[in-house]
Amino acid sequence: MATKLNDVFFVQCRLLGHAWDEIPSNISDKGGKKWIPGQRMSFRCVRCGTIRNEVWSKVGELVTRSYDYTEHYTFAKGHRIFAPVFRQVYLVERVKSGHETLSWKTPTPIKPDGSADG
Repeated sequence: MATKLNDVFFVQCRLLGHAWDEIPSNISDKGGKKWIPGQRMSFRCVRCGTIRNEVWSKVGELVTRSYDYTEHYTFAKGHRIFAPVFRQVYLVERVKSGHETLSWKTPTPIKPDGSADG
């Protein structure tokens, strides 16, 4: 599935990173995967619902990490949207949700003597 650009939660996660909360780990050693020793940890993003699964060693090193993305978070194969597009969508959604309108001010020109013009 392709990312829904009109979903501000997906856009926020793409721009700002995920907002993780720890949840009970859903990592199992079943399903034919090699058993990996360590502490199983799982986290869920409070905005988009993505789940991050990790195994930590007894000295705190990251052994393995995987993600379970929610529908519409990932891109269709061969497609990518770059950060400026997410920023544009974020700004539009921000105004729609009642945040104050952003002003795009041109800097005040500085004269050669260091004083401001205007």
